Amino acid sequence: MTAKTVIDVILGEAKAGSFEDMLAIASVISNRANGGQTSWEDVVQRTSEFNAYNKPLPSGVNKYRADAQRAIDQVKKSGPV
Repeated sequence: MTAKTVIDVILGEAKAGSFEDMLAIASVISNRANGGQTSWEDVVQRTSEFNAYNKPLPSGVNKYRADAQRAIDQVKKSGPV
């Protein structure tokens, strides 16, 4: 599977890391989106921003998909960390 969504990019960047890693990545995406007045999707699609976009996801990361979504939800609700 190739990283094409915000969740995919978080998974690809965190490489099955901790929830805190995912929260930090989601926070960076949020900060860049807010600073550039653009969407999270636009931020992750810029190849200069995140290496994981449009690259194969590391094996086994799909089991952390719910954690990546939880990180996104937390940042959207409470703000970046």
